[in-house]
Amino acid sequence: MHKSCIYVLSVLMLCGCHGHSTAPSSAASAEAAKQDSIQRAKVFANVKPLDKGVIIDSVQCVENLSQKYAVYVPYNYSPAKKWPVIYFFDPHGVGNLPLIVYKNLAEKYGFIIAGTYGSKNGMAWSESEKAANAFMDDLSQRLSIDKDRVYTFGFSGGARVACSVALYDGSIAGVAACGGGFPQNAPSINQSFACILFVGDRDFNYVELKQLDKQLDATPLPHQLETFHGKHQWPPAPIAESAFQWFDLCAMRTATLPKNDSIIKSVEQGFLHEIDKWKNAKNDVQLYFTY
Repeated sequence: MHKSCIYVLSVLMLCGCHGHSTAPSSAASAEAAKQDSIQRAKVFANVKPLDKGVIIDSVQCVENLSQKYAVYVPYNYSPAKKWPVIYFFDPHGVGNLPLIVYKNLAEKYGFIIAGTYGSKNGMAWSESEKAANAFMDDLSQRLSIDKDRVYTFGFSGGARVACSVALYDGSIAGVAACGGGFPQNAPSINQSFACILFVGDRDFNYVELKQLDKQLDATPLPHQLETFHGKHQWPPAPIAESAFQWFDLCAMRTATLPKNDSIIKSVEQGFLHEIDKWKNAKNDVQLYFTY
């Protein structure tokens, strides 16, 4: 994903070695990028198409054979249109685990979902970043991805990686983080992305997520926190559905997705149902958060 940065650094180094040289013109740079794109397209043209409607447990990255990932492509996928994608980060590097849990949501809302095996707890950020770049770049070459609707989703240490990608990348529209938030020494927020947080009411990181949600009030980032009855775990599918809805609604706000009244109505009805539930349970705290 960062080949353009590598190219620019190479040019600068060459200029430093040859004092009288000048940087290539923008036209030359554009032509070089075009040729690189053509070459990459030729390479991926011979790659076997990904099956639809099933979880593919192991896909090897074409340009980085040491990196593998799992992917689920909706049954009605067609390259004739651009598709939103969610890249998952599991703390133990089990790339297909979140896909098994959320594939029905991906099908319902029309998302491509993929999870890397190359990032796990205990890794330096540089290694996790390398894994993230590898599988995100590989999938974007294989499938018709909507570049305005690229999202990350992680749990625990994977949540910190998902947030880091959003903070550093610049092309992420939204991030979902469960049981973990921003990394330590996180950079200042210079990127614009929507953020939805999940945490179980018995999660040892419960306070951290509550504090992060409050801190985000002072930023321009659209954000929300959703708590659920559970421990330190991936959110159950009925809870995680909020992430798919949140991503759709934020895309409607920014006009990257046409307004869909049925989705809006569904979310509204979900909140009204939740309000009734907490009223009947006389749980004023949860009622407050729902409002």
